[in-house]
Parts: sequence; C-alpha cells; structure tokens
Amino acid sequence: MTAGKNPRNFKKKGQKKKAAHPFIKKEWYNVRVPSNFDVSVPTLTPCNKAAGQKIPADSLRGRVFDINLGDMNQNAHEQSWRKVRVQCEEVKGYDCFTNFYGLDITRDKLCTLVKKWHSTIEAFAQAKTQDGYQVRMFSIAFTRRQ
Repeated sequence: MTAGKNPRNFKKKGQKKKAAHPFIKKEWYNVRVPSNFDVSVPTLTPCNKAAGQKIPADSLRGRVFDINLGDMNQNAHEQSWRKVRVQCEEVKGYDCFTNFYGLDITRDKLCTLVKKWHSTIEAFAQAKTQDGYQVRMFSIAFTRRQ
C-alpha cells in the first residue's frame, strides 16, 4: 500500500435527492377548438407551472395540436383517419383558444390507398385569400392498373 492513502471507502454525506416525477411541476390546460366542431374541448395539454420570469402562456402560444376528426365531431368515428391541426392563438385562465392550422390524413390510410401497379400523381397549389391567410392544397391521385 502506498504511503498517505486511506484504505477506507469514503461515502458522501447525506442521502441522494429523490427524483420527483416530471408531471408534478405541470399544469393542465383545456384545448378549445373552433365552434365548427361538435366537441369544444377534445383534449388537454400539459405546461410547466409559472416559475420566476417564465409565464406558461408564452410557451403555450403557437403550440400546434394534431387531433383526429373522430375526436372532434360526435358520431364521426369512420372519419378518424383525418387529422385536423389546430394552433394555440390565445390563453385565458386554463383555456387555450385555437385556430385551424391544417388538415392531413393518417399514414395507415395513405398506405391503403397506394397499390402496386398503379401510378401515383401528386400536385400542390398555393394561394392567398382576401383576408390574408395562406392556403396550400395538396392532392393525390391514382391511375387504373395498366
């Protein structure tokens, strides 16, 4: 044994801090969708609680949610392959008010449309509406079997 070395195993004093569950520091906010849909609050979203200079409304504003159309309309479960995207525009209390952001289809529905020995034709067009919104339309078509 070398001189000046203590053979004892040193243990740190005190106990290790117990890790808290991350959702303890979160608050839940209602996601309110436009009145075009039957269900006004289809989902909830978590956000960190206010701490110091951080305000939860700042982190919620601009957040985009993908929600199935079947969850937003009653008796529309056969249309659950359509995904509606809504973006949080305003936060009041524990409510996030959203605006329409886009429409998409799920991957499994797209895979059922694509078949062997058929050609796929894809196109898109972009336009600006009179009220200042940007509209981008994507379309997909399939030919008959050759």
